[in-house]
Amino acid sequence: MGILCGRMNHIGAYIGEACRFYVMLLLFAGAAGKFANIRAFQGTLEILFDVPGAGSGAVAIGVVAVEVLVAFLLLIGGEAARVGITAAAVLFLGFTGVISMVLLRRTPVACNCFGGASHEVSISDLVRSVGSLAACAFYVAQFDGRAVLSVAGLVMMFGVALITAILSIRLSDIVSLSFR
Repeated sequence: MGILCGRMNHIGAYIGEACRFYVMLLLFAGAAGKFANIRAFQGTLEILFDVPGAGSGAVAIGVVAVEVLVAFLLLIGGEAARVGITAAAVLFLGFTGVISMVLLRRTPVACNCFGGASHEVSISDLVRSVGSLAACAFYVAQFDGRAVLSVAGLVMMFGVALITAILSIRLSDIVSLSFR
């Protein structure tokens, strides 16, 4: 039983790292997309929060900066990643709240979560946000600063995270294609 528990903890550490990479990739992609289309993101903020142009511009740049900072903390790993994952969870809680508000009010607004107004905010965005929170929670639950993980294992977990992040980012497109 002791060997099995040790092995499960080891597997959990790898899955936790995949969760860290996933959250990091989502944050980098979100920041890059928002920055590339900052005016569109600013417009979304103006609609959602009735903030005038200058204020929404400052908030838009602030959100992008925080996403980049948190993503870099996750990239560093170790104790920095623990701080980063907590900050990411707070961000995703905020995003989940905003998405929930939009859905409850039935406000027709472009997502701009990853730049570009590809779709209106939908339940798919809420699912992604809740999934991101779950990834944060799993990482925290599995974090073991003493775990020694192989480079090959970490590369594989990065690949899993990359595929999962791409699917998450394109989730609304996948859902819309599935119901055509």
